[in-house]
Amino acid sequence: MHGEVFAIMSMVGAVTFVVYLLISSRHKERMALLEYDRDATVFRPDKAFRTSGALKFGLFLAFGGVGILLGHMATATLGLPEEVATFAFLFMAAGGGLLTYYYVAQKANGER
Repeated sequence: MHGEVFAIMSMVGAVTFVVYLLISSRHKERMALLEYDRDATVFRPDKAFRTSGALKFGLFLAFGGVGILLGHMATATLGLPEEVATFAFLFMAAGGGLLTYYYVAQKANGER
């Protein structure tokens, strides 16, 4: 009984400590920038990448749906085990969706 409580308290304490370190280091960095009259633009992400999260999520889900469909079709036509075919096609198609997003984002940013 006491072991479980100690484990949960340790995990909560560790997470709290990590969050505290992240917040305090961020504050120290910003104070150092102010001290040396530096610009804080390093903390603002590029607008093109910030607004393309919906595109990434949409392509990932669309290609994932196609992967599930292909997995079920492979099960019905080729006789592959359902779990193997579904997960294999799901991961391959979702990876293809992320690669498609990468190339679309590169083209939109004018890198290619």
